[in-house]
Amino acid sequence: MLAAFIHGIRHVQVAHKNDPLHAPEKVLIRVGGVDVRDSDRHYYLEGGIDSVIIREPFVPGSEFAGWVAGDHPTLDLTRNQLVGVDRAQPCADCEWCRCDHVDLCPQVIFLGASPQDGVMTATVAVRAEQIFPVRESFDVARAVMLEPLGVAIQAPDLIRPQLGDTIIVLGCGLDQASLALELQSTCADAAIKRLILPKGDALPAH
Repeated sequence: MLAAFIHGIRHVQVAHKNDPLHAPEKVLIRVGGVDVRDSDRHYYLEGGIDSVIIREPFVPGSEFAGWVAGDHPTLDLTRNQLVGVDRAQPCADCEWCRCDHVDLCPQVIFLGASPQDGVMTATVAVRAEQIFPVRESFDVARAVMLEPLGVAIQAPDLIRPQLGDTIIVLGCGLDQASLALELQSTCADAAIKRLILPKGDALPAH
């Protein structure tokens, strides 16, 4: 199958990649769409993120949706079923994972975080617990947005904004834009005052 490989700064090549190995604990997903995150932009424009430098070609992409490649009756998954996929792969063995706090796993692996290959390819193998079936009314674009939406929903619950609070959302990626809209929809007096663009220019929000 084909995949997009980042070799270094502004150097991307489409090349052959071996198909994922079939494993009993994994489910094959045919990639339908991928969200380009800030991390992908850093890998492309700067060749890495802080101390994480691209040392050999790797496949970027982490947030994605796609179709189940085969029937899995025991998992209630059917061929061609559209699903969203969590990019995180916790170890499932540490004390946090055993307490069902997989988000705190110190050995977690993220798809698309160098050197771990990501999902800008044709097919990806993931664990069953990473898969989230979506409604039939969903299309790929909506399913890809599940993780940014999850960030937007969880963040206000964590910060618990109070009447009169000033909240600054840094950045203007999908996560930040989703969070700003969520704050505006859930906080009666919230208003987006300015959108700060990457070059420092400011636009009035509508």
